[in-house]
Amino acid sequence: PYNPHWDMAFNLCHPCAIQYDYVIRTETIAEDAKYILDILSQGLDAPLELEIVHTRSNNTVDDVVDPTFAKVIESFEKIPKYQLEQLKEVYKHDMEAFGYDFDVQSREAVCAYDEHVNDLCC
Repeated sequence: PYNPHWDMAFNLCHPCAIQYDYVIRTETIAEDAKYILDILSQGLDAPLELEIVHTRSNNTVDDVVDPTFAKVIESFEKIPKYQLEQLKEVYKHDMEAFGYDFDVQSREAVCAYDEHVNDLCC
């Protein structure tokens, strides 16, 4: 059955068809959310606030307390490089549209552009 969690964001968000004002990245979600809430709070009596943001950026198996997430990382590390290349091709449009690159050797996704670049996908 179809599961949107595994679908490409490109298919779900249509970044080339919709002119978004903001794109929030999971790596910087706390900072991005604060920035947007500050904008939305203009003219209000009290600022809008986000209570807490949980992130898992830069985790390794040794850092992870959540055993389920640790298993995900361990499983990812066992994927053969040729399959990672195939996976990279499947998510190619997402990587290009949202400014990421995936290095198969290091198994790391990195931001592939400066945060001030506009109109990346179209």
